[in-house]
Amino acid sequence: MNSNYASFPDHELTLMVRNGDTRAFDHLFFRHLGTVLTRLRSGINRYEIVEDLVQETFIEAFVQLTQGKFRGESKFSTWITQIAFHKGADYLKIKSSKRHLVLWKNFLGTFEKFDEELNYEQEFQYRLSLIKSSMKALAPIDRKIIDMTYLEGKSKEQVMKTLNLSDGNYRKRKSMAISKIKETLGEAKVA
Repeated sequence: MNSNYASFPDHELTLMVRNGDTRAFDHLFFRHLGTVLTRLRSGINRYEIVEDLVQETFIEAFVQLTQGKFRGESKFSTWITQIAFHKGADYLKIKSSKRHLVLWKNFLGTFEKFDEELNYEQEFQYRLSLIKSSMKALAPIDRKIIDMTYLEGKSKEQVMKTLNLSDGNYRKRKSMAISKIKETLGEAKVA
């Protein structure tokens, strides 16, 4: 990398990228990689996911720069951090949705449409809200049992050890939590 790039401020490097100088973007990448990593790691603890999101962030920034969408109304560091924030938020939103749909499938065993007046997006959002409210109704330890067992795929022994539960206590709490979720979801399905 040309050492002359180090002397250019971000706004000049962004103009160079807009005019086709990809080496200028390389310098922006290395200059702001730490900031983007820190932003993403603050909410996501799986490094391989953070790596993917860093790549997506910089790819989006590059595309937007070359298309002239960054107008320089804010600092480049602020702009790239916002892109990273949105990438992270989108990932967490999808992850949360998938987790809740896994629970729906486990407890009601079906995804057939049960409200003909809703389109599929409305139905999805409705089911997601039902799952979230049914999980909120559980005690924190029961939520953790359900999360670890059904969403993280942990064995009974791993859950018992992590939560310091006896076999009988684990089975009782899990059974009661499942009944509570099914009851909440069943009532919603009938209503």
